[in-house]
Amino acid sequence: MDKRRISLSDHSTELWPLRRAEQLTRCSLYWIPVSAFPIPSAQKEWLTVFIDRFSEWTQSDRGLRAESFLQMKTVHPALLEPFIDTAHDFIPVLGLSQRPGKRLPPIPTMESLQPIIDGKRKFDFNESVGDYCYWFVDKDAKKQRELFFGYGGMTTIFLTPDPKTKVEPLPIPKGIREHPVFADLFKRFSPDLANARAHSLADGFRRKSLDLFAGDLKKDIQSKGIPFSIPLLYTRDFFDRPEEEFKKWFELFDLYISESPQDEGILLASKLDVEQPLVRILKELMTEGLTYPSATL
Repeated sequence: MDKRRISLSDHSTELWPLRRAEQLTRCSLYWIPVSAFPIPSAQKEWLTVFIDRFSEWTQSDRGLRAESFLQMKTVHPALLEPFIDTAHDFIPVLGLSQRPGKRLPPIPTMESLQPIIDGKRKFDFNESVGDYCYWFVDKDAKKQRELFFGYGGMTTIFLTPDPKTKVEPLPIPKGIREHPVFADLFKRFSPDLANARAHSLADGFRRKSLDLFAGDLKKDIQSKGIPFSIPLLYTRDFFDRPEEEFKKWFELFDLYISESPQDEGILLASKLDVEQPLVRILKELMTEGLTYPSATL
């Protein structure tokens, strides 16, 4: 990361440990440093509480909802066990997270694989596989952060609720719900949960994300059937990418929070003015005795 672009603002004391990109005017961009990835437990604990509080504000004050994503490349090996154990509950759906201006790696050929087969070159998973990510259909962002945050692969976007996802109670009579024959069945298979998941899968953000970010991939066989595509952003992208591309990001979401090993920290980008809410939340944490453990800046 070019730390010259992330400078202390006039509210540097109030915003600590956040730093704001003062030179950036087309959105608000903040950076929170971490000591390493995986994030040390003390820093992860503070960051989790901070993001939880900020997420609550986006919902209560701005009426936004959160959608959580996990980079596929961070699942193995450290997160594989909890990922598998919770797959039934969270319903992860595989899609694409794209680096701006970057295409999917080509499908390997025998010619490209031969040096690996001959032992002349090691297989590099990160270079050979695209930046796929999982979207969690079930909305339990707090629990998902507890399990998966801190390994460099979680992204949360905040956007306007889609009326298609509004769940109306199923018209199942109380007598049937409480009948001994059905009560045990409903404990093992919840029709209400299945209904909520079906509505979640109907979310319009998926089609909109493909229209915005997958246009160049329509002819790529690897992208066939991909249900969504979100941008995978680093600090420099907010400064360097063209205005037209920049506007597309904020057509999909209002706020973006992402772990970024490349930037050695957490990124928070917003088209909304969030400085005062951030200051308030940080003051609350300080009052409660929650101080962010130091990290190299």
